[in-house]
Amino acid sequence: MSEGANRFQPWFDRFWQIAGAVSVRAKITGIILGLVLMLGVGVIPVVRQALHEAMIHELEARAISVAHDLASRSTDLILINNLYALQQLIVETQANHPDIRYVFILDPQGQVLVHTFGDGFPSGLTSLDGTSLAGSQQAREQQVNVLTTTEGPVWDVAAPIFGGQAGTARVGFSDLVVQRTMSRVTSQMLLATLLVSSVGLAAALWLTWVITRPILQLTEATRAVSRGDLSLRIPSWANDELGELADAFNAMVADLDLAAIELEKREQMRSELLERVISAQEEERLRIARDLHDHTSQSLVSLIVQLKLVETASDQATRQKNLGELRKQLREVLEDVRRMALDLRPGVLDDLGLVEGIRWFADRCQQDGQVDIQMMACDPCNTLPKREAVALYRVAQETLSNVIKHSQAKVAQVQLACDANTIHLDICDDGVGFDVHQERQPGGGIGLFGMQERVQLLGGELVIESHPGQGTHVRASIPRPCEPFIDEEAA
Repeated sequence: MSEGANRFQPWFDRFWQIAGAVSVRAKITGIILGLVLMLGVGVIPVVRQALHEAMIHELEARAISVAHDLASRSTDLILINNLYALQQLIVETQANHPDIRYVFILDPQGQVLVHTFGDGFPSGLTSLDGTSLAGSQQAREQQVNVLTTTEGPVWDVAAPIFGGQAGTARVGFSDLVVQRTMSRVTSQMLLATLLVSSVGLAAALWLTWVITRPILQLTEATRAVSRGDLSLRIPSWANDELGELADAFNAMVADLDLAAIELEKREQMRSELLERVISAQEEERLRIARDLHDHTSQSLVSLIVQLKLVETASDQATRQKNLGELRKQLREVLEDVRRMALDLRPGVLDDLGLVEGIRWFADRCQQDGQVDIQMMACDPCNTLPKREAVALYRVAQETLSNVIKHSQAKVAQVQLACDANTIHLDICDDGVGFDVHQERQPGGGIGLFGMQERVQLLGGELVIESHPGQGTHVRASIPRPCEPFIDEEAA
């Protein structure tokens, strides 16, 4: 079975290569027209055969009926030997039935009494199959034979007159009427097939137009989308599969359009964020340079002066005093350096972990006493990798800075929790709140956008819920790494 299938596979591939290149419109039209023609070609022979058999059966029955009627009506005329009336009877019978080829009557001895052959009675017609019926058993019984003539088949019916004692009535029916009827019916059926084919062709063309037009529109719209035109929409013709396809395509294009608009906004905000990050870096560098110049460098100059004074001190008391001033200035320089280092990155985040880092920053934020920051955290959050820990610390730093600067809140709550798969950071306050949608527009909310970028880079999600007068709730969720964290620096 497999070998047979493999043998016909090249033929099938060749056929599909040709059929697959034909358009859908041609396929549907060809299928409908082919079915109509196959139906017509298959039905016409069957109908012809059935009609021919029915008409032949009806012709035979009518021939027998006419022969018996003629035999019954000619009985009295034969008994009184009225051959003229008998001749008129057979002529009238032939005239009343156009498909009667001949009529004649035989006496009991088989001699022709009257006939309808104007140019002479043909020889051999008085017997059937070469056997004479006169005086035989067949003369007293009904006989039906099909004679083959130059004009075609003739149904010859012999009906006994008065039980065969007065003779035999012979009637010959031609099938010319049957043939003409068959030809007429066949012509009508061919005409009907042609008419149905024409209607089927018109219906196929209309149907293919209805089906292929939305497909062609979909093709053009797809090409437009590939060129970047997302404004094109396909009209829905009906509530069928094509209508559902058009609706699905329109919904997809609408989603792509919204995604493109959102992407454009994100790119614009990303550009603004990059500009602000670069500007912030430059400002931070300038601030550090100023701090180094204004405080550290001046302190170092002062230290040099104090060292000079120590060197030139004339007595022990002056030297001790100058050493005391030198130690004090060294402590101030050390504090300045530590302060700048903490501003850049708190050491507690690397030394004690994320929880203590956020708690340290929260303590710094509430030193002025305006906001009461309450923190709840679980110990496993201290073992997070540095990348996740820094991202969540920056989110907490930005959020708490906004709480202090803008929220006018009295209480803020920080909750840090870890489960098997996710790290959750929740920060909420009872402040004045803000319009999140407006802050996310280009030109505003770059800090919020930066937090979102940090979280998304780690495959997480940042949700900000806030309304004017209803406080703010920031939720950050980051997938927890499956591999155990190994501190490379410690290793």
